[in-house]
Amino acid sequence: MIDLPIIRILIVTPILAYAAYSDLKTRMVPPRTWLVMVGAGTPLLLIDGLYNGHILLLLFIVAMVSSLAYLGYRIGIYKGADAKGIMALSILCPSMVIGTVFNAFILFSIAFIFLCIITKRVHKHLPFMPALFGGFAFRWILGTNLVWFTIHHLGSL
Repeated sequence: MIDLPIIRILIVTPILAYAAYSDLKTRMVPPRTWLVMVGAGTPLLLIDGLYNGHILLLLFIVAMVSSLAYLGYRIGIYKGADAKGIMALSILCPSMVIGTVFNAFILFSIAFIFLCIITKRVHKHLPFMPALFGGFAFRWILGTNLVWFTIHHLGSL
Protein backbone atom coordinates (compact mmCIF):
# COMPACT_ATOMS: atom_id res chain seq x y z
CA MET A 1 0.00 0.00 0.00
CA ILE A 2 1.14 3.53 -0.77
CA ASP A 3 2.08 5.59 2.30
CA LEU A 4 -0.52 8.38 2.02
CA PRO A 5 0.72 10.49 4.97
CA ILE A 6 4.18 10.82 3.39
CA ILE A 7 2.67 11.75 0.03
CA ARG A 8 0.49 14.34 1.73
CA ILE A 9 3.45 15.84 3.57
CA LEU A 10 5.49 15.96 0.36
CA ILE A 11 2.67 17.85 -1.36
CA VAL A 12 1.70 20.20 1.48
CA THR A 13 5.16 21.31 2.59
CA PRO A 14 6.27 23.10 -0.60
CA ILE A 15 2.81 24.56 -1.21
CA LEU A 16 2.54 26.02 2.30
CA ALA A 17 6.15 27.22 2.12
CA TYR A 18 5.34 29.03 -1.14
CA ALA A 19 2.14 30.47 0.38
CA ALA A 20 4.06 31.71 3.44
CA TYR A 21 6.73 33.31 1.24
CA SER A 22 4.13 34.90 -1.03
CA ASP A 23 2.12 36.17 1.94
CA LEU A 24 5.20 37.77 3.49
CA LYS A 25 6.44 39.25 0.22
CA THR A 26 3.26 40.56 -1.41
CA ARG A 27 0.54 39.99 1.24
CA MET A 28 -1.30 37.91 -1.40
CA VAL A 29 -1.42 34.21 -2.18
CA PRO A 30 -2.56 33.35 -5.72
CA PRO A 31 -5.80 31.30 -5.81
CA ARG A 32 -4.14 28.68 -8.03
CA THR A 33 -2.06 27.71 -4.99
CA TRP A 34 -5.16 26.36 -3.27
CA LEU A 35 -6.46 24.78 -6.48
CA VAL A 36 -3.27 22.71 -6.66
CA MET A 37 -3.76 21.60 -3.05
CA VAL A 38 -7.40 20.71 -3.58
CA GLY A 39 -6.62 18.96 -6.88
CA ALA A 40 -3.94 16.84 -5.26
CA GLY A 41 -5.90 16.31 -2.05
CA THR A 42 -9.25 15.20 -3.42
CA PRO A 43 -8.05 11.89 -4.92
CA LEU A 44 -5.98 11.17 -1.79
CA LEU A 45 -8.98 11.92 0.42
CA LEU A 46 -11.19 9.58 -1.60
CA ILE A 47 -8.56 6.81 -1.72
CA ASP A 48 -7.95 7.05 2.01
CA GLY A 49 -11.63 7.21 2.89
CA LEU A 50 -12.72 4.37 0.63
CA TYR A 51 -9.75 2.12 1.45
CA ASN A 52 -10.11 2.56 5.23
CA GLY A 53 -13.90 2.74 5.22
CA HIS A 54 -14.22 6.13 6.90
CA ILE A 55 -15.11 8.39 3.99
CA LEU A 56 -18.05 9.96 5.84
CA LEU A 57 -15.87 10.88 8.80
CA LEU A 58 -13.28 12.51 6.53
CA LEU A 59 -15.97 14.42 4.64
CA PHE A 60 -17.45 15.55 7.96
CA ILE A 61 -14.03 16.84 9.09
CA VAL A 62 -13.57 18.71 5.81
CA ALA A 63 -17.07 20.21 6.06
CA MET A 64 -16.64 21.30 9.68
CA VAL A 65 -13.17 22.78 9.23
CA SER A 66 -14.20 24.54 6.01
CA SER A 67 -17.29 25.99 7.71
CA LEU A 68 -15.24 27.27 10.63
CA ALA A 69 -12.58 28.67 8.29
CA TYR A 70 -15.25 30.53 6.31
CA LEU A 71 -16.82 31.81 9.51
CA GLY A 72 -13.41 33.09 10.68
CA TYR A 73 -13.03 34.90 7.37
CA ARG A 74 -16.52 36.42 7.53
CA ILE A 75 -16.08 37.78 11.05
CA GLY A 76 -12.64 39.19 10.18
CA ILE A 77 -10.23 36.93 12.06
CA TYR A 78 -8.16 36.52 8.91
CA LYS A 79 -8.31 37.22 5.18
CA GLY A 80 -9.65 35.15 2.28
CA ALA A 81 -6.41 33.39 1.32
CA ASP A 82 -5.98 32.24 4.91
CA ALA A 83 -9.46 30.71 4.92
CA LYS A 84 -8.83 29.06 1.54
CA GLY A 85 -5.54 27.68 2.85
CA ILE A 86 -7.22 26.13 5.88
CA MET A 87 -9.98 24.67 3.68
CA ALA A 88 -7.46 23.23 1.20
CA LEU A 89 -5.40 21.81 4.05
CA SER A 90 -8.50 20.10 5.43
CA ILE A 91 -8.92 18.30 2.10
CA LEU A 92 -5.30 17.29 1.71
CA CYS A 93 -4.56 16.44 5.37
CA PRO A 94 -7.87 15.94 7.18
CA SER A 95 -6.33 14.06 10.10
CA MET A 96 -3.68 16.76 10.69
CA VAL A 97 -5.66 19.92 10.02
CA ILE A 98 -7.07 20.53 13.50
CA GLY A 99 -3.68 20.27 15.21
CA THR A 100 -2.07 22.33 12.45
CA VAL A 101 -4.58 25.18 12.72
CA PHE A 102 -4.35 25.05 16.52
CA ASN A 103 -0.55 25.35 16.31
CA ALA A 104 -0.85 28.13 13.72
CA PHE A 105 -3.10 30.19 15.97
CA ILE A 106 -0.65 29.74 18.86
CA LEU A 107 2.31 30.83 16.69
CA PHE A 108 0.31 33.71 15.22
CA SER A 109 -0.76 34.89 18.67
CA ILE A 110 2.80 34.78 19.98
CA ALA A 111 4.06 36.72 16.93
CA PHE A 112 1.23 39.25 17.25
CA ILE A 113 1.86 39.88 20.96
CA PHE A 114 5.62 40.06 20.42
CA LEU A 115 5.24 42.54 17.55
CA CYS A 116 2.81 44.70 19.52
CA ILE A 117 5.22 44.82 22.48
CA ILE A 118 8.22 45.70 20.32
CA THR A 119 6.50 48.36 18.20
CA LYS A 120 4.22 49.58 21.01
CA ARG A 121 1.19 49.62 18.75
CA VAL A 122 -1.51 47.18 17.69
CA HIS A 123 -1.20 45.79 14.16
CA LYS A 124 -4.40 45.06 12.31
CA HIS A 125 -3.34 42.71 9.54
CA LEU A 126 -0.39 40.39 9.95
CA PRO A 127 0.42 37.58 7.51
CA PHE A 128 -1.16 34.32 8.71
CA MET A 129 0.34 31.92 6.11
CA PRO A 130 3.76 31.73 7.81
CA ALA A 131 1.98 30.71 11.01
CA LEU A 132 -0.02 28.08 9.13
CA PHE A 133 3.19 26.72 7.59
CA GLY A 134 4.86 26.72 11.02
CA GLY A 135 1.83 25.04 12.57
CA PHE A 136 1.96 22.32 9.93
CA ALA A 137 5.70 21.86 10.44
CA PHE A 138 5.30 21.55 14.22
CA ARG A 139 2.38 19.16 13.81
CA TRP A 140 4.37 17.04 11.38
CA ILE A 141 7.67 17.08 13.31
CA LEU A 142 6.25 16.77 16.83
CA GLY A 143 3.32 14.55 15.90
CA THR A 144 1.06 16.55 18.22
CA ASN A 145 0.11 20.12 19.06
CA LEU A 146 2.43 22.62 20.74
CA VAL A 147 0.52 22.89 24.02
CA TRP A 148 0.43 19.14 24.67
CA PHE A 149 4.09 18.80 23.65
CA THR A 150 5.15 21.65 25.96
CA ILE A 151 3.11 20.41 28.95
CA HIS A 152 4.30 16.85 28.46
CA HIS A 153 7.97 17.80 28.27
CA LEU A 154 7.89 20.44 31.00
CA GLY A 155 6.16 17.95 33.27
CA SER A 156 8.95 15.43 32.78
CA LEU A 157 11.73 17.84 33.87
